[in-house]
Amino acid sequence: MLRLLRLNSVWISFVFILIWGIVWFTIGAGLSYPAGPYEGMPLYRLVASLIFSGAILQQTASFAFILITGLYAVSMNTRYLFLGSRSQMPFVFFVMMAGSRPGDSDIYPVLMALPFILWSVDRLISSYRVQKNAYHPFEAGLLIGVASFFYAPAMVFIILILVGVYLFRQAGLREYLLAITGYLLPFGFYFAGLFILDKPVNDAIRQIISCLLRPDREVFSLTEAIWTGCYFFVLLISSYFMIFRFQTRKIIVRRSFTLFFWWFALTVTIYFLVPSAGKEIIVLPAVPVAYLFSEFYLNTQNKKWGEILLWLMVVSLILYLRFQIF
Repeated sequence: MLRLLRLNSVWISFVFILIWGIVWFTIGAGLSYPAGPYEGMPLYRLVASLIFSGAILQQTASFAFILITGLYAVSMNTRYLFLGSRSQMPFVFFVMMAGSRPGDSDIYPVLMALPFILWSVDRLISSYRVQKNAYHPFEAGLLIGVASFFYAPAMVFIILILVGVYLFRQAGLREYLLAITGYLLPFGFYFAGLFILDKPVNDAIRQIISCLLRPDREVFSLTEAIWTGCYFFVLLISSYFMIFRFQTRKIIVRRSFTLFFWWFALTVTIYFLVPSAGKEIIVLPAVPVAYLFSEFYLNTQNKKWGEILLWLMVVSLILYLRFQIF
């Protein structure tokens, strides 16, 4: 299976979409879906009320968000060659993680926020060595601000943008101020709109704070813990593998993986410090983890252990999905 995944063929993604589509809609068909009104951040409530008019539409829309983000991750690797070559692996591993909870409405806000977070990271990386005054930090901050209106814990990712400005720009005060201004702009437009429409601003502020601080922590089931543990074990091995290859990579790739590390670290921090962050947050670092998995499986010379670890991931995921059905 490892040899097949190493092939850079669009057919791999196409076949995987078909397989995962069957899994997603089969498991999702047996689950109940919220019919609204929807709770959460303002943009999530708006989008959910427009496109979640039925169970099939909820499944289709959420699956579409997964595909968009996964294909975007592949597109970024094609442009920046994080992995040293073109590959469909980031898409496969991203879908295996982000698509592991069919029918779970808790992940919908994260799935909607993820494309904007990835887009913001793309804007930062593309600003590397741009000599003229660039507005990439402003755009990146703006995209994180928009993502926050889908998923409240994403507000913390303004830190990721500031780290990215430091990594990819010859950062002066102007660059940081641009990033913060872009981040605050969606909040400014939202509250200005409420004021113009004579809506209670204080209620909106309390609702946003509630979305961020409302306790919503669930205990991991045994199958979830086993699946998460298996993937974390492979993540540790992939990280150890990356340490020895890190200094051999181009500067832009090293800085990109440093930013991905911050992405993962912020996700872990959010889970432990932000009360509203629940099990759905596993989806949040799926993109950087997918790149790290791909780096390991593409370049490891020990094909035997690579194959064993890959099957460990697949089998643990199958068991996890099975217990979502029964």
